[in-house]
Amino acid sequence: MKTKLEKVMNDHQSTATTATKVKTRKQTRFFATVNNGNEFVSKYSVSLIGVVAVLIGLWSISCLLGAASGKGPLALLTNWFSAVMGM
Repeated sequence: MKTKLEKVMNDHQSTATTATKVKTRKQTRFFATVNNGNEFVSKYSVSLIGVVAVLIGLWSISCLLGAASGKGPLALLTNWFSAVMGM
């Protein structure tokens, strides 16, 4: 059996924007829900950022492997240190 609060929340989930005042024995609570499609955009944006981050990571690993395979990892490290130190 659903409580009064669950019934009210279920009744108002289909509308675009609702504010519901529910009186209980102890206190009064206000609930506001907004269903305007922003959830889909937010999930899509987070997924897109994750995919781009993975692609950048794979690209950087392939660049490091390509540089290390050219003259070897020791030459890569010595050249990197000389570039950073300005020698």
